[in-house]
Amino acid sequence: MGTFIHHPDGHFIINGEKFSEEVFLSVQPDYEGSLGRYYKQGKHPTWTQGDIYINRLSDFQAARADDRQADSDAKAAAKQAIFDDLDPAEKRRLHNPSNSTMIEALWRHIVEGEDLDISGCNAIQAQRDAVQRYYPDA
Repeated sequence: MGTFIHHPDGHFIINGEKFSEEVFLSVQPDYEGSLGRYYKQGKHPTWTQGDIYINRLSDFQAARADDRQADSDAKAAAKQAIFDDLDPAEKRRLHNPSNSTMIEALWRHIVEGEDLDISGCNAIQAQRDAVQRYYPDA
C-alpha cells in the first residue's frame, strides 16, 4: 500500500520519499491536485490519479536524480568559470603544495636528515615544476 501526499509547503511525498514541486511537475505536468492532499492506497475512496503517481515512483526518482546532476553540473561550471578568471599566479598558488607541506618536507630533510625522496622534497619540487609549466608567468 503506497501513500501520496501533496504537503502544504508545496513538496510531494510518495511512499515516504520527498520530491520538489519542480521535479514532480517535470514528470507529471498535468497535475491538478491541491495542497494538503493525502491519499493512501487501499482506503476508500480510490483515487486513480493517486495510484498513477504512486506507481510512477521510479520516474520521480529518476527525475530527482537528473535534477540533482544538473544542479551539480551547474555548480561545477560556475566554480570552473571563477577559476578560469583567476590570474596565473593565483592558479599556481592554488595548485602548489601548501607552505606547511613544504616546510615539513624541508624539516625532515635538513633537520632529521632524511633523503630528498623520503622527505618528499623531490616530489614537491616536481609538482611545483609541473604547476609552473602549466601556469607560466605572464
